[in-house]
Amino acid sequence: MTESLQQQPDDDLPDYGLLDDDATLRLHTLVRAVAAAAESGEIERAEAIVALGDGVRELSRSAPEVADVTVRDAILRELRPAFDTVGWQALEPFEF
Repeated sequence: MTESLQQQPDDDLPDYGLLDDDATLRLHTLVRAVAAAAESGEIERAEAIVALGDGVRELSRSAPEVADVTVRDAILRELRPAFDTVGWQALEPFEF
């Protein structure tokens, strides 16, 4: 599951509640990749959860606040449209 995103200005990124702009960009890239893979039918819901969890754990090494419920809620907010599009049940904050 890979997606090539053009570098977006930081002002265009959703507010995930992270303290670092680089971490925000990395998280947004992960969220968009999971959403795109779901919408394209490339992955199943369980695989999306694993990919998201793996990415969040990796990011937590440099941005531990990614584990906060506020950040997780923002991730869910950004993924909700893709999950709704494919008819998947919405994620819970600590499901991934």
